[in-house]
Amino acid sequence: MCGIVGYVGHKQVVPIILDGLRRLEYRGYDSAGIAVSGNGEGLQVRRAEGKLCNLENMIRLHPLDGTYGIGHTRWATHGHPTKENAHPHRDCTGRVVVVHNGIIENYLMLKKKLCGEGHQFTTETDTEIIAHLIEKYFLKSGNGHRPSLEEAVRKTLKELAGVFALAVIAVDEPNKIVAARNGPPAVIGLGKKEYFVASDVPAILYHTRDLFFLAEPIHLLQRQQPFTDRSAHDTDEILDAWAEVVGFFRPLPEIITFIDALAWDGDLHQFHDWTGAQITQFRHQQLKTYLMDSLLIQGRWDDVDKLLARSPSDPIERIDHSNDMLRVISWAQGLGETKRVETYIQRLLTEYPPDSVLQDCAEVWQERNAI
Repeated sequence: MCGIVGYVGHKQVVPIILDGLRRLEYRGYDSAGIAVSGNGEGLQVRRAEGKLCNLENMIRLHPLDGTYGIGHTRWATHGHPTKENAHPHRDCTGRVVVVHNGIIENYLMLKKKLCGEGHQFTTETDTEIIAHLIEKYFLKSGNGHRPSLEEAVRKTLKELAGVFALAVIAVDEPNKIVAARNGPPAVIGLGKKEYFVASDVPAILYHTRDLFFLAEPIHLLQRQQPFTDRSAHDTDEILDAWAEVVGFFRPLPEIITFIDALAWDGDLHQFHDWTGAQITQFRHQQLKTYLMDSLLIQGRWDDVDKLLARSPSDPIERIDHSNDMLRVISWAQGLGETKRVETYIQRLLTEYPPDSVLQDCAEVWQERNAI
């Protein structure tokens, strides 16, 4: 799963995005990139193949800054893991950029159609077609009306088939990020005079604990000018409107039963192909991820411990289970739960073999926390 981080606010945007991407490294990736704007120099994009440190080195050589931006760590699906295929991706004009997590199933058909309309593509990815579709609707005006960025994204979503979470920024609509999802999670963070978007909670937990999961297909994050025009009451209304997606309000055993009912036992005979099996397994893990984040947001640590009490024997489930423990460690560290960090580190060290990559991760956490 790719990593997404976005920020709009009054702080330096680049360090926040890089820090968020660093906290998402546990998801795995093969390239990274960042796009920022708001300093009068248009959209500035930096991308690098390989680890995040390569992107950081490139930024040291070619600095960039702005007031809003988006970043991404990519796990290659369409196209090789190269700098050219790394996100963010631009449209023909270079005035719109997109980061994307997921798969666009009809991208070849859309790409052919867009090429026929004169669009030129520079990557092998399915993501690039999103930027060009947004360009098509965003820069198109009729009857003297030019669509807003969010209107252009809404029209684009109607043409996409697949599962995705994405974040979009444009030069022409400063201090604004448009986020959308259909399947993979997207987390919105509300700070003091600032907004965040990410593909997972640990990326932005250090900056804010006012979080909610994006439930509808699209959401707008926009810095108000000036900030004093936005009262605390406005923020309360936003939180109230999204309260139902911040947490599960059913008893924990009922939720676990619901999740277990969707579990895949590894038998391929119940599916036509691997895709069906993977989709079912993904939905099961996604529900568990939503549950986990909801419990963590509410500070229900005992319920988190119950959810992770059983160590599965299936190799694939063990990977998911260990990733859950790594995420809990990240949460606990950010919230100052030192004892719980130590507990889960010790579990990783004892439940996985000495040559396990996961144990390497646990040892890094151990050193970082000086346990």
